Amino acid sequence: MAFEDELELLPLHLQDWYARGRRHLVDPMNNISMFAIVEGEGPETVVLTHGLPCSSYDYNRAMSMLVDKGYRVVTFDLPGYGFSDKPHQVRESPLF
Repeated sequence: MAFEDELELLPLHLQDWYARGRRHLVDPMNNISMFAIVEGEGPETVVLTHGLPCSSYDYNRAMSMLVDKGYRVVTFDLPGYGFSDKPHQVRESPLF
């Protein structure tokens, strides 16, 4: 099943969360993409990094509050979590 087909099986709030972000190829050697959301246009940036085993969605409410307060906010899913790729085996990579 393709990744896009699996999205249709998710609850609507997670489909909406995915639609707010995009995937970025961060490790071409291993073809690993990470999911990230960037919102807000403030002069200061806040980066929200999840712990293990969580995902960027844990910051859904906090992100909205920070954007409303005038911050630019970035959150992402680490490889293996959330909407980022889940590598089975990784050759040499600066990410791991």
